[in-house]
Amino acid sequence: MMIDQGSAPIVKFILVSSADFITPITGVTPAVQIAKAGGALAAATNAAVERGGGWYEITLTAIETNTRGPLAFDISGAGAAPWRDIAEIVPPTSGYGAIAFTYTVTDTNSGLPIDGVQVVVTTDAAGQNIAARGTTNASGVVVVFLDPGTYYFWSARTGYAFSNPDTEVVS
Repeated sequence: MMIDQGSAPIVKFILVSSADFITPITGVTPAVQIAKAGGALAAATNAAVERGGGWYEITLTAIETNTRGPLAFDISGAGAAPWRDIAEIVPPTSGYGAIAFTYTVTDTNSGLPIDGVQVVVTTDAAGQNIAARGTTNASGVVVVFLDPGTYYFWSARTGYAFSNPDTEVVS
């Protein structure tokens, strides 16, 4: 199973025969159930679409992916081996929050903005719970969407040393 985190997350999976666990199953409409962050399984909002050769995909909705943590899948179809898998939901590049927060990265020596810095925003000083991520533009700016609170900004780019994390309060 793969999750493509484009504008709308798309889950791609293959159905195989329950008889030999090799032969692709085609021409069925798989039943897809999803559970967020340890919750109960529920039918997916959208139907899975066959793409060929036993490969299917389903576009997830914002409601199905709006909670950080594990996203469990239970996928079945006529003659297909049951498919159970877990993926980790991470926030989209810009984050989930209601406030557009502008963060600027500059060179500590020259004061000039730094383009191409990878910025990861976490809710904890250990850097484990990612709230948003992005890359600075030519002005050294990345805009992330966060809810009010204290966040930790981690910056990385080859050739630069940063003092991580940088603590910021969003209000």
